Amino acid sequence: MAKKTIYALSTFFGQSAVAIVRISGTQSHKVASKLCNLKKIKPRYAHFCKLHDKKGEVFDEAIAIFFKSPISFTGEDVLEIHTHGGIYVIKKLMDELAKFTGLQMAKPGEFSERSFLNQKRNLIYFEGINNLISAESEKQLNIAKKQVFSLQENPVQKWKDKIQESKAILN
Repeated sequence: MAKKTIYALSTFFGQSAVAIVRISGTQSHKVASKLCNLKKIKPRYAHFCKLHDKKGEVFDEAIAIFFKSPISFTGEDVLEIHTHGGIYVIKKLMDELAKFTGLQMAKPGEFSERSFLNQKRNLIYFEGINNLISAESEKQLNIAKKQVFSLQENPVQKWKDKIQESKAILN
C-alpha cells in the first residue's frame, strides 16, 4: 500500500500575517501544479504564485517552496505554501487540499514520524524540537538547543551511567 500524501497547517490557526501549510508525499508536485499553477517548480526556490480553487478562481497569493526527495525534512517530496494568515484564507486552503485525491490531513506528529522512519533524524532530535517549542526560559532553551543542535547521544544515558557508577562506589 502506497503512503498517502499528508498535509497540515504548521503555524497557529488564527489571524496572523503569514500561515504555512506543509504537504509531504508523492502528490506534493501535483498540488504545486494545480493549486499554485506552477508547471515547472525549481526545488528549494521561493516561487511567488496565486492560489486557485477547484473552480479556477484565485483566492490568495502565496510563496511556494518545493523540496525534492530525499533532501527534505521527511525524506519525501515536500511542498510548503506560505500564504496570508487570515482565518478564512487558511480554512479555504485546507478545504482545497482536502479535495485532492490521495491527500489526507496529517495526524499530530506524523511529519516527524515520517522523518524518523526515513532515517532523517533520531528520537533525541525530535525530543529536542518538542523542548525547543515548549521552552519558556533561557535555561530550557539552552537544554533544547543541545538536544537539537549538538548532542548525538542521549544525555539521559550519561546520567544513568553516572548514577550506576556512583551506586557501585557506595556499595
